[in-house]
This record gives sequence, structure tokens and C-alpha cells, in this order.
Amino acid sequence: MAYQRSGYYYRSVRVGRQVRTEYLGSGNPGAAMAARYGAEAARRQEALRHRRQILEEVQAQNRESDLLACLGRALTAAVLVANGYHRHKGTWRRCRA
Repeated sequence: MAYQRSGYYYRSVRVGRQVRTEYLGSGNPGAAMAARYGAEAARRQEALRHRRQILEEVQAQNRESDLLACLGRALTAAVLVANGYHRHKGTWRRCRA
């Protein structure tokens, strides 16, 4: 986001690994450029906030579906054990005896 220093407008720009300051101008043209870059930064921040909100909603849905899947596996295991099955190397097999 642009900032003002003694009537001159600058912004920070990343060049490779370094952050450099870029001169935008002074007076009205500089203020207009600063406002433009400030509006772009605000739009990017809003888009980022929106994406994070969607990600949180998807993660909440995934947690709910994971819980249901876990409960389903536990219920299936309980029914199979009650009917005489056992786990052999990850597969369910009927007990011989």
C-alpha cells in the first residue's frame, strides 16, 4: 500500500527476495497513484478474506463428513464382530470355529 513521506508518495515492491520502495510521484498525480494502488490492495484483501472464509466452510464440512465416516466404520465393525467376523490384514473374514 502506498505511503506518503514529506509530500512524496511511495510503495513497497518485492524484487526477488528484496523489498524496494518505488516512487509514485508527488502532489495530485502522486496522490492519485497512491489512491489507485490503495484501492487495488483493498480489493486483494477482500478477495483473500472471501477465499479464507470459503476454505473454512469447506474444512468444517470435511470435519463433519470425516466424523460420519468414522462412525460408519465403527458401526460396521461392531455389526461384523457381533456376527462372527474378524479382521485379517485389513479385510473382514468369517471365523472358522
